Amino acid sequence: MVWLVGREAELVVLHDLVTGAGSGTGGALVLRGPAGIGKSALIEAAQHEAHAKGMTVVAARGVASETLLPFGVLHQLLWPLLRDPRLPETPRQLLRSALGAAGAAAPDLYAIAVATLELLVEAADRNPILVVAEDAHWFDRSSADVLAFVARRAGSAPIALVAAVRGGDDTTPVDALGEAGLPDLPLGPLPEEDARALLDRAATELPAGLRERILTAASGNPLALLELPASVREDSFSTVVPMNARLESAFTARLPEMPGLTRTLLLAAAAEPSCTLAQLLTVVAAVSGEPVGIDVLDPAAAAGLVRSHGLQLRFRHPLVASAVYQAAAPSDRIAMHAALATALADQPDRAIWHRSAAATGPDPEVAADLRVFAGRAALRGAASVAVAALERAASFSAGADRIDLLLRAAELSCETGQARERLPTLLEQIRAGEPTGRDAARRMQVEAVLAPIPDTQAIAGLVEHATMIWEQDRALAYSLLLAAAIRCWWGGAPPELRALVQEAADRFDPDLHNPPSLTVHAYASQPERGALLLDRAGRVLADPDPARRRFAIGVYALTGDFAVSATITPAAIATARGNGQVLLTARWLAVQSGTSFWAGAWDAGLAEATEAERLGRELHDPSIYLLASATQAMFAAARGELDRAEACIAATLADPALPGNRAVLAATQKGRAMVALAAGRPADAMERVLSIYDPADAHHHWMYQYWALTDLAEAARAAGQLDRARAILAALDQVAEPIGSVRIALGVARALLATDDHAEPLFEAALAEDLAAWPFERARLNLAYGRFLRRRLRVTQSRAPLRLAAEILERLGATAWREQARSELRATGAKGTAPRGGPAAMTAQELQIARLAAEGLSNREIGERLFLSPRTVGSHLYRIFPKLGIANRAQLSAVLNGSEG
Repeated sequence: MVWLVGREAELVVLHDLVTGAGSGTGGALVLRGPAGIGKSALIEAAQHEAHAKGMTVVAARGVASETLLPFGVLHQLLWPLLRDPRLPETPRQLLRSALGAAGAAAPDLYAIAVATLELLVEAADRNPILVVAEDAHWFDRSSADVLAFVARRAGSAPIALVAAVRGGDDTTPVDALGEAGLPDLPLGPLPEEDARALLDRAATELPAGLRERILTAASGNPLALLELPASVREDSFSTVVPMNARLESAFTARLPEMPGLTRTLLLAAAAEPSCTLAQLLTVVAAVSGEPVGIDVLDPAAAAGLVRSHGLQLRFRHPLVASAVYQAAAPSDRIAMHAALATALADQPDRAIWHRSAAATGPDPEVAADLRVFAGRAALRGAASVAVAALERAASFSAGADRIDLLLRAAELSCETGQARERLPTLLEQIRAGEPTGRDAARRMQVEAVLAPIPDTQAIAGLVEHATMIWEQDRALAYSLLLAAAIRCWWGGAPPELRALVQEAADRFDPDLHNPPSLTVHAYASQPERGALLLDRAGRVLADPDPARRRFAIGVYALTGDFAVSATITPAAIATARGNGQVLLTARWLAVQSGTSFWAGAWDAGLAEATEAERLGRELHDPSIYLLASATQAMFAAARGELDRAEACIAATLADPALPGNRAVLAATQKGRAMVALAAGRPADAMERVLSIYDPADAHHHWMYQYWALTDLAEAARAAGQLDRARAILAALDQVAEPIGSVRIALGVARALLATDDHAEPLFEAALAEDLAAWPFERARLNLAYGRFLRRRLRVTQSRAPLRLAAEILERLGATAWREQARSELRATGAKGTAPRGGPAAMTAQELQIARLAAEGLSNREIGERLFLSPRTVGSHLYRIFPKLGIANRAQLSAVLNGSEG
């Protein structure tokens, strides 16, 4: 490893990272510090060691002028690999589409990220790779998000990723790598002794007074120690100047001595770093009107400002480019951008940005070109770049066109997961234009994204605007109404607010023939509408149009008909995966994980919830990851993993995005009640679950009132608070035609809460239901019935329901309830069941991979479904086989099917 003054500890960290990748165990590291602190020098040292070890090095450097080019950094990084015919064709083709080299539209961002990971892993399997991401704060957002995805998964492959990010004294426009939860190595100033040693090496004959002033001004910044001696005087330290400005001034001080053509060349390179040296010389000739030769570069190279790197011209440091650009006169910059736009006519994405930089006022043609560019960027999966292009297009437009562009930028920013970052500024500009009619409705829809979830005014405003534009734009009206209904669901809105949404939906579509109406009602309606909704949803499911079928699928889960939901949602997940729709995949996984809880598919459900949480966090969608986390708590509580359940609940409750989300708050209370029941604390369970039924409580939710009824009934009987629970049941037991989970929950609660004189017919009625799709409720009902019979001294009769309960609970892994059933069985003189087998030792993700492998999918196919690399899948399988006591994939199906009972 190269030796650097004062960076011995940092070099050791980098050495370990590079060496680990070379031996098959990768990782990632973010170097963070202000400009000039030594990030580039450390990265150069890492590259030197990687080359010495024979590793492949792929590198990309961010530049300020390219932050708005879709996948510009990814293009730098991957282009050599995309031309390697030994690597798989599928990810190469997808990435060529994303990078603009193929005609087809690319899938969404995360499909591109998976393809990038697969390509790097395949290449690393042939030879370990060091990925260098320098000046990552200037990466385009799309590339940064992809590399953050790769970095989080680098540990399972021979890949080392080192990123350098500005920090400390700079505001960085993009910090996706810095926010990815990666190991972070902050770089501080050099200690005084090392700073003096470096300054002595850089300047041996400084006057003592100037030497001390430089040491003080540099404050341990290595670049300042190297650059200031050549460009400062005693009187230049009379005022306090920020370090970046001082360094830029040091570089700018060398510009006046440069010939005019050299300064023009430097400006061209600063404005467009991607140009080759030959292209730059052509541009300089066009701007100056003079013939230009290679010798124009010599003065800048002699002054140490630039160096030639193959066909490219590279500045010594990004601050040199910044200094050159800032020192140029505005008219010179405009002329340069105009010349570059002409020179790069064969690269339309770059050319349009230079045309926009050269424009000096409203320009409809530039605005139109930027709109087209935004469309291309969105099709290639670079939505955040498209948002920036639309916003810039708006700056060259006026009137209705300007409002339309800003609204489209705002709508698209909501889709990128970065809404809270971009929307306030966009909305401020939109409001200033005073939009009317349809544009006012669009503004309302965007504004609602930032409003608190239970905001009554936001819901009412959405309904009002939906009604206002119904005749003009029915698709937008439904979109507004659906936004209002979704807010009702998550916010646990009161009946009168939900009725407002339902009444509008009924006016639009009184017979519920339009599929969007189904979803609106499912999110906002009372349980008594369930039967009608399911009747209409069943018809829509037969529709050949998948877009229309999608509206019906969620109805089953939202109304609580989990028996059907469990059979139809997996197909929706598979379709979303196949289309590369990661956000939709995550949403369906969150839905399906809750369905799997009720349906008793706990291994699959836990894996679904785990994946939904991971994807939800990566997509910055709190509703997905919070609900998935709360669902994991319910699984853990039911299985007696109480520490894990409480950890999930604590993390959910501590999340800053939670306040106002009553659906998730209710789910956490259900989980906490189950923890208390499993721990033998019925009074605590009663306290937790009662909050779900109090409309004034933040945990109240109209559907969770039904879904927590069994917990309420169990807690009430064990805690001796039957009267309170009976009063709640009486208020809820008014549904005219209950369906699914509502019907099952009401039946179970009636039996559990009845007096002994009236309980038996209620138990018989509840047990007469088809409970095959509700195994946990069936087991708890049989456990309670067995207890009732034993309490009535009908010991022999009690054994059959108790034994059935114990068997079901054993299969589910519901340890606390299983032990209760075993204890009751022992009290009757019967024996319990045997402990659970091998699959219980696997993690949720291992179970998911094992199940897919058992279906015959290859490692690559499994990786594509789960957004993992094939190598990661293989590593999991390597750990799975010993846990199951098997030797190969062929044995998986028998073991897993046996575990499911």
